[in-house]
Amino acid sequence: ALDKFRQDHEKELYEAKIKFFIHISHELRTPVTLVKGPLDDIMARQNMSYDELMEDLGVMRKNVDRLYSLTGQLLDFKDMDSPEKYALNYSRVSIPNLLNDIFQSFTTLARKQNFDYSLDIAESCNGLYAEVDSDAFMKIISNLVSNAFKYGDDYVKIRLHTPEDDKFCVVVENGGNRIPDSKEEEIFKLFLQILLAQDI
Repeated sequence: ALDKFRQDHEKELYEAKIKFFIHISHELRTPVTLVKGPLDDIMARQNMSYDELMEDLGVMRKNVDRLYSLTGQLLDFKDMDSPEKYALNYSRVSIPNLLNDIFQSFTTLARKQNFDYSLDIAESCNGLYAEVDSDAFMKIISNLVSNAFKYGDDYVKIRLHTPEDDKFCVVVENGGNRIPDSKEEEIFKLFLQILLAQDI
């Protein structure tokens, strides 16, 4: 019975490590893309203003910091002895500030794709603080924004509002085809892509 328990634990740990490795590897793609975009922009433009240069360098700096954080998690990967080690780490943070950091990271991409790109923070959300895992929050919203650009047509909008006194809501909206109602429950499956008909 003890051997069976040990085997089950080792199998669970192995599967958790593989899932974690695949997840982090996928997460690396967004900041790499957001570093490459401004770098390409700088190299391609001969008459870039100082403000534009600083904007691109700022985006690159933010995403290099993000890469540094993710590679740190990969280095910790070898010491992972329990799936619970990577439980969410909650702290009280400014939601508008987090969203602004995410928004700024995509400004060069928006300019390159000629998208109308905006961040709309409702007046009721000014000074909004909440207990969240900042790393997980930024991963989720960044992935939504990245996909909004990838599958959108002409605009991406990030909105923050408070539908109820004790809740806040982040909406990422784009001009692409909407996901069919029949497929909405599937969007939480890892790496799922839904092929949309042209008339949807």
